[in-house]
Amino acid sequence: MLGHTYADWSPTKGKQATEAFLAGNPQIDGIWSDSGITMVGAIERSRKRSDDSPMTAEPLNGFLRLAKENNVEFLAVGFPPGQAARCADTAISVLKGESVPNLRQR
Repeated sequence: MLGHTYADWSPTKGKQATEAFLAGNPQIDGIWSDSGITMVGAIERSRKRSDDSPMTAEPLNGFLRLAKENNVEFLAVGFPPGQAARCADTAISVLKGESVPNLRQR
């Protein structure tokens, strides 16, 4: 794993983060992201690279269109229903005053 970053659901910040990861790590096997918005930078960067790394993202129209136009190998899966249960469990933990993981960088 190269690292992780929080991009505020911003295509601009996501593109910058992706480009920084790829520029610093030219030999990678794949790119995982939970957001189609932030993967735009990876697709644009893959146009300039000789190796097309497979990617993941959520199935948003913009990501799907760019991936198809650029022949990018990808897996796009929407958030599963089970994730709602995890969110509810986390909310209950917060209401009980319990500590919960927070990956957001401030």
